[in-house]
Amino acid sequence: MQKFGFTSVLILVLSVFIYIASLFGRTVEFLPGKALVFLLILLSISGVLLAFKSSKGGLQIAGVLGNVLVLLIGGVIPVTSMLM
Repeated sequence: MQKFGFTSVLILVLSVFIYIASLFGRTVEFLPGKALVFLLILLSISGVLLAFKSSKGGLQIAGVLGNVLVLLIGGVIPVTSMLM
């Protein structure tokens, strides 16, 4: 069960790396804006689900909180601004 927590944190690091790269314009060539937001939402949701399946501990807390923050900042806010 500990592997789920580690995988969740790895997904968190990958999501943060993709988000930071998109802020500096490094992903424009590979992913358009809507696809990038969709990818961040999918990664964050899978990270949260894996974190909930892991055993209790620091990795679970880091996985849940980090992936929820990436989901809010990289997913919900851009989708909301696209709809306005």
